[in-house]
Amino acid sequence: MLEKYNKYKLLRIFLFNPTEEFRLRELSRMSKISPPSVIAYLKEFEKAELVKSFKKRGVPFYKAEIDNENFRAYKKISVLFELNNSGLVDFLWAETSPRAIILYGSNVKGESTEESDVDMFIIGKEKEINLEKFEEKIGKKIHLMFDDNPKKIPNELKNNLVNGIVLKGYLKLF
Repeated sequence: MLEKYNKYKLLRIFLFNPTEEFRLRELSRMSKISPPSVIAYLKEFEKAELVKSFKKRGVPFYKAEIDNENFRAYKKISVLFELNNSGLVDFLWAETSPRAIILYGSNVKGESTEESDVDMFIIGKEKEINLEKFEEKIGKKIHLMFDDNPKKIPNELKNNLVNGIVLKGYLKLF
């Protein structure tokens, strides 16, 4: 649904490539949005401090404001949207019959980069699953961890799970 909105299409480029620098024409080509519309959206993003502009040899470039709390919030929401929109959560639920599926790691903090993978924990029995089509859809590697008995999970991982997002099911650690 959101992928049909031009403003989201443009913002998504920054959300999924937070360390990259882009020129106007490049953003227009990548988003398939006309340059005048891209300029208008970029002005809105700059005003909201989601993106900053700067010049290199007189050419304007645009880069994500990765330290901005609102940018991080949009990043978190975008990851949740992409995971659900790809069908991954429902697929994992159907394939593994878990008690819970939890997203944790840099994606939950809004600190993921282009190289970051999607860390998911499944409370249930381990199962070999081919995730290639979902990795292609969301453009990131997916790392799954399984454990059938969450009470035996190391405390450091428990902290990550408690601070994660339950995508489906119920998390009961204590």
